[in-house]
Amino acid sequence: MKQMIERPYLLDLPSKQSTDGWITFAELGALIQMPIKRIFWIKDVPKGAKRGVHAHTNENQLLVCLAGSVHVSMELLDGTHTLYCLNSADQALYLPAFAWSELTFQADAVLLVLSDQVFDEDNYIREKSKFKELQQNYEAGEL
Repeated sequence: MKQMIERPYLLDLPSKQSTDGWITFAELGALIQMPIKRIFWIKDVPKGAKRGVHAHTNENQLLVCLAGSVHVSMELLDGTHTLYCLNSADQALYLPAFAWSELTFQADAVLLVLSDQVFDEDNYIREKSKFKELQQNYEAGEL
């Protein structure tokens, strides 16, 4: 029997404007339904360069583009491909485990990542051929 695949989705983050600018926020348990165990950000990536280019076996993430834009290409175990353009600090993209992702950065992009796991190298699938093997196992009902 095939396991259920979690799908990526966009979350709209609440924002408020005042005369001094904007504030955007999200509260754990209300809007964000996963525990946050690690936070990191990626910046100063040359325009057109790719980051990510891997999947996780046991990690879900929320991606928020704080400045500039980042194009996120994902491939799921069932072969579904999705493409998102993150270019607003009031949107978060849910990136589920077992989603192969490639992030293409545009000039001056800053990407904030919230993760439900601490760093563990064993959690990474860094070779596309290994991800393709997992896809075949999924299609055969072995995952």
